[in-house]
Amino acid sequence: MEPLQQDDPRQIGPYTALARFGESAVSVRYLAQGPDGTTAVVSLARPELAELVAFRRRFASETRRTERLAGGWVAPIVSRTDASPPWTASPYVPALSLREAIALAGPLPERALRILGAGLAETLARVHAGGAVLHGLAPDTVLLAADGPRLTAFGALGAAAVAEARPDGQLTVKLGYLTPEQATGARPGPASDIFVLGLLLAYAATGTTPLGDADRIAHAEPDLRGVPDEVRPLLASCLAKLPQDRPSAGTVAAELALEGAAALARDGWLPPVLVRAVQSQAAAVESVRTGSAEVVPADGNSPAPEAVAVAGQASLAFGDGPRDAAPARAVGGPPDAVTAPGGGQLVPGAPRAAGGEPGTLILGGGADRVTTAPGVPPARAPLAPLAPLAGASGPPYPAPQTAGPLAPPNGTPLAPRAAGQLVPQAAGQPPAALPAVTRPVHLPVPVSPPVPPGALPGAAPGPPAGPGRRTLLVGIAAGAVGIALGSGAVYALGEGEGSSDSAPRTSAVPPRARVPGVPPEPHWRYEHPGKDTDPPPNATVWRDRVLVLTGGDGAVGVDVRTGSRLWQLKEAASLSRAVAVDDQLCLVDGASEFLWISARDGQIRHRVAKSALAGPGETLTLGGITGSDGSTLWMTGRVRKGAALATYFFAYDLVARKWLWRTPVTNGIGPSVARYDLIAARAADVVVRQDAASLTPAQRTASKGASVLLVLDRASGRARQSFALPGVVPAAAAVGDTTDKIFAAAAGELHAYRSRNGARLWRVAAAPAAGESGIFPFGKAVLRGPVLYAANRRQQVYAIDIATGRPLWQRSTEAPVWNGVPATGVTASGGTVVAGDGAQLTAFSARDGKRLWKFQEAGAKDTPGGARYVPLQGGGRYLVVQREGTFYALPVI
Repeated sequence: MEPLQQDDPRQIGPYTALARFGESAVSVRYLAQGPDGTTAVVSLARPELAELVAFRRRFASETRRTERLAGGWVAPIVSRTDASPPWTASPYVPALSLREAIALAGPLPERALRILGAGLAETLARVHAGGAVLHGLAPDTVLLAADGPRLTAFGALGAAAVAEARPDGQLTVKLGYLTPEQATGARPGPASDIFVLGLLLAYAATGTTPLGDADRIAHAEPDLRGVPDEVRPLLASCLAKLPQDRPSAGTVAAELALEGAAALARDGWLPPVLVRAVQSQAAAVESVRTGSAEVVPADGNSPAPEAVAVAGQASLAFGDGPRDAAPARAVGGPPDAVTAPGGGQLVPGAPRAAGGEPGTLILGGGADRVTTAPGVPPARAPLAPLAPLAGASGPPYPAPQTAGPLAPPNGTPLAPRAAGQLVPQAAGQPPAALPAVTRPVHLPVPVSPPVPPGALPGAAPGPPAGPGRRTLLVGIAAGAVGIALGSGAVYALGEGEGSSDSAPRTSAVPPRARVPGVPPEPHWRYEHPGKDTDPPPNATVWRDRVLVLTGGDGAVGVDVRTGSRLWQLKEAASLSRAVAVDDQLCLVDGASEFLWISARDGQIRHRVAKSALAGPGETLTLGGITGSDGSTLWMTGRVRKGAALATYFFAYDLVARKWLWRTPVTNGIGPSVARYDLIAARAADVVVRQDAASLTPAQRTASKGASVLLVLDRASGRARQSFALPGVVPAAAAVGDTTDKIFAAAAGELHAYRSRNGARLWRVAAAPAAGESGIFPFGKAVLRGPVLYAANRRQQVYAIDIATGRPLWQRSTEAPVWNGVPATGVTASGGTVVAGDGAQLTAFSARDGKRLWKFQEAGAKDTPGGARYVPLQGGGRYLVVQREGTFYALPVI
């Protein structure tokens, strides 16, 4: 942190600049105060770059990507990409960059390494789900906060080590990382981000890079001897030479932290020395914000403070040092390489590729270009660790923060001068002792939550920190330890890469600590792409791991743990829900064939044409899927053989991929094939009911308007019996248990029947409501063990003992009464019951019916007659909820 310079703006949009907060190749960052008094970090593009059309386009593209990804480990931002120069702002979060953390505390312990890697991989998975490549991983763009890691760069600009305007109006950007494919001039893809993630995690685990130059990156095996044994195989796979041999981001996240980075980090994850450093930083920033410390320039024209004491922590004074300071020898570089005062490495005689520095990204003038030169020495060698300051009880320099695409690379290690300024520290030289404190320094910062929900315009609430984590540090030496990556490598990115506005939008938020009456924060929110007029997708949660969505435009797989899109398959268009087959596959009922798809990666493993399922001389037309249980799928179909036309109910073996049996049923009203609903699937039989819309007038007359259930032998398909349920109309909600009971809505009541003979066992009447009437107000009930949970359109939710029909409890959602019935669900643990309507999702304790909370998405159209919040079956530790094309994962017990 430094005082504002003479040419620095005092006002950036609505933000008042308080102090300099660091610099990067493309921006200057300022600690600033918003109009509402909150603290933010504002990144202002360098004017000389902002004049370039290529820069402004790239800046806008990376900013849009950051805005889409806001949530979870990505801070929300506000921006003005049309300003001159453009800027972004994000809430201030006390944190250290990974480079600073390694300089201060050395390599991270395995638990912290896993949380760091999982958090970064979760974010990468969200980026890759939209078909984009990040290009933003570097030790300076990764921040370590008290509640987990943060990623601050979402493109080449944010991670740039060097950015220069070319005479032809193009922009040259040099990154610090190189991958094997880039060393040969190939275009990077998502797997390139995985390789860089492997390099970054190896650096975090050992304090050094496993591959130091372009030639080794392209040809040598990484040195992973210092990486913890249980993590080493995963990092080795991330560093595979061939992109196709590297794991996906979702796989990396799951292997590092199956329960998610947020869950692991909830009880603290940083070593104590880093916790103290982060707390000291927050205290220093709060002092600046409140004016309890004064940031004074050290330019020779005014008194320069030699040191600053804040909250018992010693910190270096601010100043750039003499401009003619002699360069220090770099550690780990070639013998004739020196570290320049501004950071980086100067290598005499280093070869250059035509068109720019080796490994340089050239933006503008059409397609981006990349220049590479394998074998070039590292652009930035590892720098010397910072030695402890004499008499200091804490870290010496504040950590830079960033927002959006303008992320920092840090400079060289800094050593104190006698005048209290900082100059590059030569390798092996001990730092000079700090002179006595002559004057306290003013530094503004918030000790309370750094960013209250809604503090910035359009900002989503971020993950909270527990007590004692909000106060963070006055500083550590910026760039004290470097990482030798990049080897002078530079590659090209398209100006609009990754900025498609039609991509699905996912935002992940680490779950908050539960507070009574407060709904849980969605762990993620996924918005399925499509028009408002499109029907909502059909949703199936496969094995608690993948949300499989099907519709007229294809099928999509979404990671239940992260909310990132895993795959998309246009040829798997279907109007039916996908069906889980086993621990690998799900079935999609396509227009002309059945598709067995890997739920993990979307690869089609088997195909069966529906026409091939017909018998000799037959023409088969299959209707909708009735349901499934285990490896058996049930559906209806119409068979034409010669002039004869008959409708059958079929059973199909999903594993053996063959028919088990078929039994004739009534044709129903044409022209479509009659549908059947699955009421119960048991060990010995299957109970089904013909869909009300396909009943013929003769059927309705024969049943006297009641539901008729058909019981079929599960092994042979033989019809055992059929019986009517008086008072239960054909469209009334009905469900069966695994023994012998059927539960159905009848007029204003809920009834239980015995499926052997249709005898009624008990009935529960809805609580009276003045002025309310209805034929069957109860919706489809949900069974969990010996208890039945059901809701009615009067917004009443019941828990009923299925043996006796005795209500265990009855509660109201307190939402407005409307003509629809709330959708009911129970969490995987069985501890929470939820009811969703068009206004809200209401949660109750399954034990006693206590109303726990209600969930409403801010800004959504929450009206009683609108789209319902529908809890989906499955999801493991998350409750997956659908509201038309929007899906949420709620961490609910």
